[in-house]
Amino acid sequence: MSLEVLGPRSVNVSWDDNEPRTIMVISDGITAEVSIGELPGVSWHAGVTSPFKLENLKVDQPVYVALQQDDVITAWSSTTPRKWIADGEIKTIQQMENGNIFLGGDFEYIAPDHGSAVLLPSASSGIANPTPLAFPHVNGLVYSAVDDGQGGWFIGGNFTKVGNHEKPGFAHIDRMGQVLPWQPVEGDIRQIKKRNGILYIGGTYKTVSNSYLVALSAFEINNDTPEFHVELADPAGYPEYPTYVNQVELAKDRIYVHGHINFPDNIVAIDYNGNILNWPTELIDFFSPLKIVTFNNDLYIQTEVFMLPFFYKIDAAGKAGQLSFDLPGERLWGIFSDSEYLYINIAFNAAAIGEKPAGIIRLDAQGNRSFLNIPSSQIPHGTTVVHDEIIYYINRHRDEQQVKLRAFSLKDNKDIPWATSSYPSTVSVSDDTVLISSTVLFAGRTYRPGQAVLNENEELLPEITTDSSGTRFHP
Repeated sequence: MSLEVLGPRSVNVSWDDNEPRTIMVISDGITAEVSIGELPGVSWHAGVTSPFKLENLKVDQPVYVALQQDDVITAWSSTTPRKWIADGEIKTIQQMENGNIFLGGDFEYIAPDHGSAVLLPSASSGIANPTPLAFPHVNGLVYSAVDDGQGGWFIGGNFTKVGNHEKPGFAHIDRMGQVLPWQPVEGDIRQIKKRNGILYIGGTYKTVSNSYLVALSAFEINNDTPEFHVELADPAGYPEYPTYVNQVELAKDRIYVHGHINFPDNIVAIDYNGNILNWPTELIDFFSPLKIVTFNNDLYIQTEVFMLPFFYKIDAAGKAGQLSFDLPGERLWGIFSDSEYLYINIAFNAAAIGEKPAGIIRLDAQGNRSFLNIPSSQIPHGTTVVHDEIIYYINRHRDEQQVKLRAFSLKDNKDIPWATSSYPSTVSVSDDTVLISSTVLFAGRTYRPGQAVLNENEELLPEITTDSSGTRFHP
């Protein structure tokens, strides 16, 4: 089942077959899982077929929709109807004779106002171009997010408000889209990682017992007192050289923190008791690391020299060396990982060693390597996350002008038609959902260069076209 937002007060409900279904809609005071029975705020629509249009919804009020057949719920989903916004100036608004509303101005896209964070069904859901799920409006960029293990999310970033709640930099949101009260830190949160029920939070922030500093803290969930708190820098100490945390990576026996901090090469190793380790024992000039990745208890560092990326590997003992696979014509371009593999974007002369062309080399924990022959248009660059053998990444098709968030299945070696046009800054994945964040419009945006028409129900109408006589009309 999928939901499609048509406007601030209307949603299409669609499902695969034509069999009549009973639809149960909860849009007010949701406090429990969708279930069969008499619930407050529930409306029922019996024996309807796909697609079914829900109307007269409340703006910014989450809507939970379930399909029922023979007293059994067969599917359910959610969304939040939002107001329309444009990505540029609207210079004129005119009421047309037929009741429609014409918008004209200096804009390219029009879209629902989901703020800076959007929650989507995962690419494995089979829903192409999914409508965002119910999630509160976030008024700033989300730098990092981890699932809470129960369908909800911990988010950290540069925001002050989540929904109607004051949440400076950190929030816990449950699986129904409700903002929970826990607030262990306040500030600019750059990274959140979770391990064995402990959250490791890196950024520039204060806690209930610590002043505003660049730090890494460990919190047991729902406890305001940190298990440990490591000060990494004074944010006011170097005005000409701003200090901040960029990444936190969890290895087997240590935590690596990367950023502009007061440590050699801007990387520090901390054990799980909060002690700073005397590491590395062998230093090399990393210049300014762009990215770090942990895999198999080793640290991989991506740097850039004269616009070209270089990669280093450092083991737990501090032994460092440049990463190389000794392949003919080898050039490495990017690195990322999941719980099982390390992935490196690579170019090399495959024919010289009898290999098929490949764009990615993959290593397992034992060091065994394999080559992934992914089409060149699907080679991920920039933000890249791998989850359940699906790569989520930003890329541009050669025949497309728009940058998109895309998904590629490593199981089937094929592109998944999934997300709408977008250019997210961050991507975080759970088993069922994907949380993306950006400062630009991305979710459900529609190309309407300079002009758009809404009907009397505020639903966006098809693009205006012009016939041979110059008359504008809607198809």
